[in-house]
Amino acid sequence: KWKKDSYDSSEEWPSKKKTDYPTPEPTQYPTDEPSTAPTEAPSEWPTPAPSTPYPTTSPVKNSCPYEIRKGLKFDFIVLYDNTCGLSEENCDKFLEGVTEIIGSVLDYPHLRVQTMQFEEDGDPKTIVEFENESYQ
Repeated sequence: KWKKDSYDSSEEWPSKKKTDYPTPEPTQYPTDEPSTAPTEAPSEWPTPAPSTPYPTTSPVKNSCPYEIRKGLKFDFIVLYDNTCGLSEENCDKFLEGVTEIIGSVLDYPHLRVQTMQFEEDGDPKTIVEFENESYQ
């Protein structure tokens, strides 16, 4: 077992002091410092299939199980502002965040989402309607 007070940070590294609980098989080639060139992400070889056959369910469904068991249905509208002049990269990140929000509540046919965008010309524009089942 490691003891909280068994390490003195003022000691030289690696410690030459004998310990009561040494590592059973230390590496023969330890690194002196963390790498200055860590592995880049994302991997060029992603997992070909999901890691689980049971994806996370909608958090809203978990929050309202009584209402959903009673057959009640919910409609959400996600409104987002597209007037701020984001760069293409930041716009992509922003829309990815909008997509994450939609994915966290969508549970068709119990929970539907309509997506609307505000633009500079004033009136919001519907991007995905409640009735568009292919996106629900």
